Amino acid sequence: MNGRQTLTALVFAGVLLAAPGGAAAADSTAAAAEPCHYVLKRKVDRRVRMSEVHGWTGVSSTFEYAAGNEADTYVGVAVQSPGGHWGAGSGTDHVTSAKVFGQTASVRGRRNRPVTGMFKFHIIKRVGRDCPENAVKGFTRAVRFEGGMRVEKNKSAPRGLSGRCDKAAGHRKLFPSTSVFTSTARSFTYDRAFSLFGVTLGSSTTFSKNAQIKLVNHTKHPVWVCGLSTSGQAVPIADAAMLYAGPRVRGK
Repeated sequence: MNGRQTLTALVFAGVLLAAPGGAAAADSTAAAAEPCHYVLKRKVDRRVRMSEVHGWTGVSSTFEYAAGNEADTYVGVAVQSPGGHWGAGSGTDHVTSAKVFGQTASVRGRRNRPVTGMFKFHIIKRVGRDCPENAVKGFTRAVRFEGGMRVEKNKSAPRGLSGRCDKAAGHRKLFPSTSVFTSTARSFTYDRAFSLFGVTLGSSTTFSKNAQIKLVNHTKHPVWVCGLSTSGQAVPIADAAMLYAGPRVRGK
């Protein structure tokens, strides 16, 4: 059972997921006397890896997030076993917010950098009597994107196809003073994105109307650009989830 199924199973089993705020103020003694259910234990913020930007000489790469009326991403689920040990669930939580708009993170020049942002998590714990022996003791829920998006200047992302687009399948020219964008409705996955309770969790951004990557050529010469699919295969820009640039087009 993956993380998503675990959370769904808790609801279908008649388990109460208490509303944030009220559960935190509930008396623990009273909660223990009630039938088995789940309540909010606390809220935590964690910086999550959301995407990458890959610039090139004279080419800027920008990750644009929440350009529409929502902010969408998928982040890893952590589950606490009946024995009390935290582990990574195999599923993900989908985060949606209608209050954050127009965040961008850019890099210019020959750089490959990760992009991160702050997300709020609810830590849910099991309380009450007569709990099933196999019922998880706790789990996390990613509930909101808090903003604070930035390029990590002191960390590098994998080079990918940077500087090798002239040899990549589906490559094309990016002419001076023009731009190119990723496709919509595609996602790129990142492992080892952040740590929660000593558990390493991953995240991936959903490329929809709310997120995309843009390359802009600021030079006087055309530059080769290319892209990777969600599975890491070189594909035409129209099908790409991640974009790269370089080298400069010469003699053509």
